[in-house]
Amino acid sequence: MNALLRLAENTYLLRDQKGECVVPPRRNDMEDGDKGAANNGRVLSMRQELDLVSCLTYLSAYSTHSHRVMALCVEEKADHEGLVVSVASNTSPDEKLEKGLKRITDILEKQTEIPSDSCLDFLLYHVLEHGRKRLDVRLGSVKPPSAGSEMKKYERTTSARLQKALECAQKSDRNFKVNHPDLFRLSAKFMELTEIVLASPTTSSVSDALKHILHITNDINVTYRETISQRLDRIPTNVMDPSTKESLKLRLEQLALYVPAASKLLRFAAKSTTRSLFRTIEVRQVVIGTGDLMTVFDGPVSGHATGLLESYLNGPKPARGANLADAMNKLRQKQKNLSILQKEIRDAVVGNTRDGRYKVHAEIQLLVACESNPKSAYPPRVFKSSKHACYLCDFVIKKHGKYYIPKTHGKLYNLWMFPDVHDCEWGRKRKKQWSSMIDEINAGVESLLLEKIRNPLILKNPRESSIFSLDPSVYHPTGVQQEETAVADEAVEEREDHPQDEPVGQTAHQNTSPAVVTSSELLGHAKTSQSMIALQEPVKDEAVAEEPIKDTVPIALMRQGTPQMTPLTARSIQSLDHNHAATKEEKPAKSRTKSLLSSPAAVKPTIVNLTPGRSKFHVFQASSKCIRYHTPKIHIELSHEEARHVASQSSPSRCAEPLLDIRTEVTWLNLYQSAAFSDVPAGNIVDLKSKKVWEVAEGVLFTDYGLLFRKGSETVRLKASYVEK
Repeated sequence: MNALLRLAENTYLLRDQKGECVVPPRRNDMEDGDKGAANNGRVLSMRQELDLVSCLTYLSAYSTHSHRVMALCVEEKADHEGLVVSVASNTSPDEKLEKGLKRITDILEKQTEIPSDSCLDFLLYHVLEHGRKRLDVRLGSVKPPSAGSEMKKYERTTSARLQKALECAQKSDRNFKVNHPDLFRLSAKFMELTEIVLASPTTSSVSDALKHILHITNDINVTYRETISQRLDRIPTNVMDPSTKESLKLRLEQLALYVPAASKLLRFAAKSTTRSLFRTIEVRQVVIGTGDLMTVFDGPVSGHATGLLESYLNGPKPARGANLADAMNKLRQKQKNLSILQKEIRDAVVGNTRDGRYKVHAEIQLLVACESNPKSAYPPRVFKSSKHACYLCDFVIKKHGKYYIPKTHGKLYNLWMFPDVHDCEWGRKRKKQWSSMIDEINAGVESLLLEKIRNPLILKNPRESSIFSLDPSVYHPTGVQQEETAVADEAVEEREDHPQDEPVGQTAHQNTSPAVVTSSELLGHAKTSQSMIALQEPVKDEAVAEEPIKDTVPIALMRQGTPQMTPLTARSIQSLDHNHAATKEEKPAKSRTKSLLSSPAAVKPTIVNLTPGRSKFHVFQASSKCIRYHTPKIHIELSHEEARHVASQSSPSRCAEPLLDIRTEVTWLNLYQSAAFSDVPAGNIVDLKSKKVWEVAEGVLFTDYGLLFRKGSETVRLKASYVEK
């Protein structure tokens, strides 16, 4: 069990220092010999098995909730007269998932008896009933704009966004509608059906409307996908912002995939070469628990069997290598007190263990289940989850070597844990191999941790799932292949954390990441800087990069009696230089506030990269330097004077006490935290996408909620309070 503690402490430290994105997203290659026809006595080729599990996963996943991430695999029976579908969930057991998957397999079994085209609509009807909430997100009909919302009509639903895009295309090219009449006809029908769904979401007519939507979006995607993509690229960003364009393309592809995925499964069941496998399909739910870390804390914990930081502080000195010493020295420069940091880590691990927060991811549960069935004639070869694999799942499965997983999004979750294999009926040799693999995984994590401490570069937050490609001949009459997309899922649906903390692939960009503030810095180890809160655009993807605006103006938060600053409009915000990603230190942007940034202390503020759902705390003393907080879209620079001003709004009677320290809490709100502020009046939130100018006197921005900044789907909350002496 000490190996589990070692992993828990190292992953906590790695995520704290590096953030959750530790490696770039990457797609894994299948062995060339496995891509062809069936081999080794199997009916299914490797490619067919991948298609099968991809379609089953897509249609059976019913929730966008991070706790409902699931994975499955298929096993051919020895006589080729059936399949075993094993399914696992990050929150096991999941009865709804098992029931929904069983209804899908029942339909496939019937298709082997009397193949019928009517089975497609029947299967789609079940999928709609099973995963309606997931579909509503893709339609954009989950949360209609509230009263008084400034949201434009095209931002509300996928069909309305498409209609807006076509209107823009027609304005720029008068012959566009003449050349593509079917596209406009399909778009109008899509809009009409969406309005039916929105108007009467509980009536019987909705299921028919939804099925027609799936067929229409499939027709649109197969015939006009490239045309729509090209026209979206030409729309000015002041008419439709890049995130809306990206969301439209992605949602259309998501909606368009239901029909080909269902058709693919039905063709598998009806095809003479594969029909026998679908005559009987058994669904098994896999449930594997975590190892029990509490047994580790029942007795003394040896330093060499814990995380790197604990080993460095309390382990034997001969075990300290040059790389470890160098990394810890760099860490000490950031954290000041390593003992306090280690105590924070250990307390977090103990608390997470006590509260049962550690989880075994679905892919790892499948791996253990497959290893516990060594007599299988044709064991699974492919694991497919409703999200891409995290860094540790991908690492473990690759290290194990027997199974294939299509892609990793590269994120690390510090509540990821190894499973409990104590009760598995494994022989001594197999358990020894498993123990050895755990040691290799720990060594790999430690190697990555040392590398990331020495190298401050940070990766952009990736999306976690993507549209998969299928054999073109099996799902559409035209035989046109749906290419694999590299665009990202909508933030509201797919950027949630795994249940351990928080569903496609996107090239990760790198940004500099100087020291990250942790609770070990709450002792006040900091220097001086100037008073300002600067808000800047993030580094944009190359595909949608715009020319940066030359001036950056800090937001005016001060009242009378404090240094005054120029009001800010959201459109006057400067984009960070794209070359900023390759630099070793953050460079201040040129601006009209150059005098505020001229001091050495202002040039090198402390950098904090925020993580969704986690708060970052800091104590400002009179001599403290400023801190710069970053999310992908929101960038805030906070000084002691600004922190004192925010604190004075909550405790106006204390504002005359300038010697008091200021404790700040900055939180990038996750999806569920943001929902708690859905009723906050729009005037109480700084919306960085609006053209509004915030004046000094607008104290309404300071409320009991703290100061809220919002841009697109991201919201950051800033709270400040006085610290008692």
